[in-house]
Amino acid sequence: ALARGLGAPLRWGAPQTALQLDATLLDAPTAIQDTQYAPLIRDTLARLAAPPGPGTPDAPDTVALVRAHITRLLPPGPCTQAEVARALGLHPRALQRRLAAQGTHFSALLDAHRHALALTLLRQGTLPLAALARQLGYADQSVFNQAFRRWTGQSPGRLRRQARQGALALSAAAGAPC
Repeated sequence: ALARGLGAPLRWGAPQTALQLDATLLDAPTAIQDTQYAPLIRDTLARLAAPPGPGTPDAPDTVALVRAHITRLLPPGPCTQAEVARALGLHPRALQRRLAAQGTHFSALLDAHRHALALTLLRQGTLPLAALARQLGYADQSVFNQAFRRWTGQSPGRLRRQARQGALALSAAAGAPC
């Protein structure tokens, strides 16, 4: 019914939502009869058609969108710039430009998310380090260990031991059994 009403085929499950119109429709006369509102409508349409620049009220917060997609993609699977760009309906280079305009880049956002997630998972202490490294998207534990040392100056195993000792000290001070 919707396809019939629009007079066009619909495709479900596409990577982005879009409406494609014939360019000749842009030159067709509009049905706006009220001359009082015509300039306002034209200005609004022109503003919507122009790509937003950094700092404009309509500029998308690309950093927040990328962070949200990284959070959704990690830990269940791999998280790449190409995947996030595809999810946002952008070419990877367009995503790169938008992030640069906001003063950052994809690898910095991914690295910060991995750092925060690693600290959380290590303090929970339930996953072996190799499994934790895989959940963070690292090919192997040694790459994760290097990144963790870069972030904290210590090994992930050492931080886990310190977290356990701190939990033991807290539970002992509260009189709770370990």
